[in-house]
Amino acid sequence: MYPFNEFLLGCSDARVPANEIIGEPPGSVFVHRNIANMVVNTDFNCMSVIQYAVDVLQVKHIIVCGHYDCGGVKAALTNTDHRSPLENWLRNIRDTYRLHKDELDEIEDATLRQRRLVELNVIEQCLNIFKTAVVQRKRVETHLSSKDGSSGINFSTPRIHAFVYEPTTGKATKLRVDFATYLKDLRSVYDLYQVPPKSIDKVNLTEAIRTANTESILISDTTVADNDNNNDNNNINNRNARKNIFAKLFSKFKK
Repeated sequence: MYPFNEFLLGCSDARVPANEIIGEPPGSVFVHRNIANMVVNTDFNCMSVIQYAVDVLQVKHIIVCGHYDCGGVKAALTNTDHRSPLENWLRNIRDTYRLHKDELDEIEDATLRQRRLVELNVIEQCLNIFKTAVVQRKRVETHLSSKDGSSGINFSTPRIHAFVYEPTTGKATKLRVDFATYLKDLRSVYDLYQVPPKSIDKVNLTEAIRTANTESILISDTTVADNDNNNDNNNINNRNARKNIFAKLFSKFKK
């Protein structure tokens, strides 16, 4: 199997070169693209790609990378019917605006409002990845195996990262997102798994996963779901001396 460590979900815009912005050679990053880097639960193409990346390729990092000056976000900010199916797709971005309407309406400058919506859209798509069963299940498995030492990895995977790319400068910036806060109010709705309350070191992994359907993990256990992501910048090594923040972020975790 190809040794992919990262799965990047980005925009279809050609100005966002997936492998280059994370400092990787061609063919080393598993990639999925669509308009405005969306994770829509009814998009079987995207859901299949995520499942393949997590279950088959067993990627350790999932990157949602939006970019400023995004045409999809710009289009969603206009009260125009872009015709189906494009208009149906853009409605998901309009929904993101609705969720953050108070904040966005306070931004008077249209360009700044659009840039902020780009960032909020990336965050919402990260949350949509957290909601998927395949990601939740894999994070339970890797959390338990990291505790008993069987995996050789001491963190839960896949980790979810929110980034925004500036096409005019080539700079990628990791968004500072407190996923614990975002997910706190969603646990009763979206949680599918949880680490059993007994000693994790003595848990049978297969049985734990099998019986976890009525319990909760990904959102309620912030050690598993959220602190991993908030502490990424604490241990960064720049493997190839590039200033690009992507290269710094992932160099420590290459296996």
